[in-house]
Amino acid sequence: MFYRLGFAAVWLILAGCSSPPREQDTPRQPTPEPIVEIEAPTSEQVQPPDRRISSDTLYDLLVAEVAGHRSNYELALENYVHQARETRDVQVTARATHLAQYLGATSEVAEMSQLWLELEPRNSEPHFIYALTLARQGHPAEGFRHMELSRDYGGQVAFSAIAAESLRHSGEQQQALLREIERALQAEPADAELLMSKSIVQQSTDQEAALLTARQARAAAPDQAPPIILEATLLQQMDHGDDAMEVLRLGLEQHPQNSRMRLLYARLLTRSDLPGAREQFEILSQQAPEDADLIFSLGLINREMENNDEAKKYFDQLLNMGARESEAHYYLGLLAVQAGDKTQGVTHFKMVRPGQDFMPAMNQLARILLVQGRDDELRQFFADQRRHYPQVAPQIFVLESEILVQMQQYQTADLLLSEALARYPEDTNLLYTRSLVAEKRQDLARAEADLRKILAIDPDNAGALNALGYILTNHSERYDEATELIEKALQLSPEDPTILDSMGWVKYRVGDYQQALDYLQKAYQGYADAEIAAHLGEVLWQLDRRDEALAVWREGLEKDADNQVLRHTIERFEVDKLLTSSH
Repeated sequence: MFYRLGFAAVWLILAGCSSPPREQDTPRQPTPEPIVEIEAPTSEQVQPPDRRISSDTLYDLLVAEVAGHRSNYELALENYVHQARETRDVQVTARATHLAQYLGATSEVAEMSQLWLELEPRNSEPHFIYALTLARQGHPAEGFRHMELSRDYGGQVAFSAIAAESLRHSGEQQQALLREIERALQAEPADAELLMSKSIVQQSTDQEAALLTARQARAAAPDQAPPIILEATLLQQMDHGDDAMEVLRLGLEQHPQNSRMRLLYARLLTRSDLPGAREQFEILSQQAPEDADLIFSLGLINREMENNDEAKKYFDQLLNMGARESEAHYYLGLLAVQAGDKTQGVTHFKMVRPGQDFMPAMNQLARILLVQGRDDELRQFFADQRRHYPQVAPQIFVLESEILVQMQQYQTADLLLSEALARYPEDTNLLYTRSLVAEKRQDLARAEADLRKILAIDPDNAGALNALGYILTNHSERYDEATELIEKALQLSPEDPTILDSMGWVKYRVGDYQQALDYLQKAYQGYADAEIAAHLGEVLWQLDRRDEALAVWREGLEKDADNQVLRHTIERFEVDKLLTSSH
């Protein structure tokens, strides 16, 4: 950035400082995030005081330039802001403003752009910058008035950006902005930018009104792309996807080079027309051949369409570009496994770094290595990953313990989790996982202790409340306590099928079969899991609805024939032959 701004800029700044200093000049103090009453200036531009450059100023500005060239932007900004306050020089202040913008230093942008306005009240640029800053700080109405001044002085206009920022703030702020927009529209009722701004603000409270206003903006500027995009976006938000796609299709006939419009159209097409979406992404990629996001999208679409060779080509292209490498390795690993090349799959999965694909990649890797009997290699790999990426170490501990549980190595899993908790004693995921392992080991005291520790850390942890209630139901006669825990969990997550299942199960244990049936049927409708099938079938059997019970158990077996809870239930009721003969 500093090379683009140019090192010579410091000499341009210093060239304006050529007169003797005046003793009454004092440094200007920072202004805290101001809210100002704006009036159009009536006087000529305020001229900065002429002064001969001091050695301190020269030193600070040179340090700022050198710091910028060395990417020490914070030091550069600190020096520029200090000298802007000291010298009140327009060029120093402008440079401080631009650098603060680049760094996203909102308070410094506000202070420097306001100082710049004092020095050049008829310059449109500081009005524009200050307008956006005010909107970000939660004062969109004040920002709107500065944006009007930017327009009045011949500068940029972005009323829509002010409106979009207002959506992040209170309804009161949005209504204040809406009043300013309505005032401006009285003078210019067919201004497309103002109409778009109004539509954006309206969408948070009245989407129908927002759509109507967006169409008015489109009618006011039929040859402009932004109103088309706004109308299509609103239609999409209102679940009128077909209408949105038609608006975009016609819009692209007018604006074939508008990449934002085409990208929105392509994303909508992914829901119903993958070949059409692929065509649009290919056009976008031709327009921007180095855009890694577009290449990644093409890889995903081709994989979804089972064009695996094409998909591989795009993911390989990302690796060659050095872009989105972890995601590319993950999908290349999946493609390799699908093609039967598990060795190549392992190679790719091992290259995935922490991110959204990291744990899925570790899962895939674990499956392959376990099937191949490479347990020791897998555990060593997990240990290495924890050392390399300590920020995800707890998740890797959980994953490794889950694998050990699948292998029925419960004691080893418990030792591993205890090692993890020695490092991360407050990690609720580790505590929860160890409680489940403890239950399998019939160490109910440990299971309860771990779950109660979670609740001490997070009293509203619905998962821990439910797990503890379920364990007490299964392994004790503390049914009142279990019911209280599950009821609280259900209040926190009223539609969670696993909690509904627990409530049904405790009702069954206390002999309330009808209420148990109601909860379990609702749970099974939400999640047709084999364990819920075991419970529902048992209640139906006790209610003498045995054909229904057999049907539910059979369905559960089809989903998960190895589920231990379901298997034990079928054995207890000795219905193996009935299930086989019925099938």
